[in-house]
Amino acid sequence: NLSNIDLKSGLPLSMTPLERLSTLQLHDCKLEDIILIGKLVKLVILSLRGSSSEELVVEIRELYNLPLLDIEGCKGMKRIPTNILLRLSIL
Repeated sequence: NLSNIDLKSGLPLSMTPLERLSTLQLHDCKLEDIILIGKLVKLVILSLRGSSSEELVVEIRELYNLPLLDIEGCKGMKRIPTNILLRLSIL
């Protein structure tokens, strides 16, 4: 749970070895560069609830096992890249 933090400079590189992580909550965070999210291929729950981000990063398409993507309350979300939801097999 990394809620209520500023991730404008990106997810910490220390998260890369956590490729077996199954749940990640980034509630009410300031998100800009979260491209490392695509490395967490075992995620089954990704919650960005209330976070500030204008668009989902295309790297989310790498999360083939993701059944729950929570973007509730992401009022600044203006765009979801083309075909990103189609690439997620069990969303």
